[in-house]
Amino acid sequence: MKIGIVGAGLQAKRRGPIVLQSKHEIVSITAEHLDLAKPLAKELGCKPVSNWMDVVNSGIDALLVCTPPHVHAQISIEAMKKGIHVLCEKPLCTTMSDAEQMVKTAKENNVILKCGFNHRYHPAIRQVKKWVDEGQIGEITFIRSIYGIGARPDVQKEWRSNPKIAAGGQLMEQGIHCIDLMRWFVGNPNEVVCLTSTPHSLIEPLEDNAFVTFKTEKSQLVNIHSSILQWKNHFSFEVFGTGGYAIMDGLGGSYGVEKAILGKRDPFGPFAENIVEFRGGDVSWKLEWEEFENSIKTGKEPEGNGTDGYESLRMVFAAYQSQREKRTVNLNEAK
Repeated sequence: MKIGIVGAGLQAKRRGPIVLQSKHEIVSITAEHLDLAKPLAKELGCKPVSNWMDVVNSGIDALLVCTPPHVHAQISIEAMKKGIHVLCEKPLCTTMSDAEQMVKTAKENNVILKCGFNHRYHPAIRQVKKWVDEGQIGEITFIRSIYGIGARPDVQKEWRSNPKIAAGGQLMEQGIHCIDLMRWFVGNPNEVVCLTSTPHSLIEPLEDNAFVTFKTEKSQLVNIHSSILQWKNHFSFEVFGTGGYAIMDGLGGSYGVEKAILGKRDPFGPFAENIVEFRGGDVSWKLEWEEFENSIKTGKEPEGNGTDGYESLRMVFAAYQSQREKRTVNLNEAK
């Protein structure tokens, strides 16, 4: 396949080399300023071009959209109208109307639209999902997840802190990964209550912290805390059931060794856990690319597809509605 990339920041630097490893050709790349694209273009052996339409029109089969979210929809829709498959970073876009149009355009043009939810592809979370699907912990009763980072110096100067560019604050930026995983495990919830804050005004008016609780039709509760004030990076996704628990802890690197932990309910026995550690580099980007690649070959919808991106975006906006209106929001009636 011939691949194009729009954006030359961190995500493009992560994804571009993986595309080359899979023996595909990267044809062209662009960024907001051409000089930003030139070093990565040299590294990837492709042509730096002056604007994203030049990438879309460069005879490509698939496009990686690695830009800030305020332009995701425009670029993705134009590409899909030309029959180009799209892997778009999360969040899918900044409005529900744009998200709906993106999903609709993919279907109308029979192309794959994938949202960049690489956390589904971490080996530990896949091990946890396997244990849960096998019935190792019984029926899910509740999920608890934390995604916390320490604010980078001058974070307020980044595009992620600009409400005209970002779709939201820390819940949208990183908490949306937890929401996507929630949906993967228990489907769409039907209620949400949320509190957010900007206690030190680091990224005001966007939230530094969000505490969100979802409730499903089966009365399963899912609690998510997303924070930019964690100071020591932390990620955990804990699934508790009627017969035990399965936990993912760590993402490697500054988040600590990636682990999958299985514990069984035994009221009378000693506590014991099965712990699997996954060492080495982050393979989630490679595994996500391989699924996108396979979906293009087979026509089968990938995990983390456009609809998943749409629904996770809807959950975040419903949480924000709960914060604004100071009430529990019915997700079937969310604005």
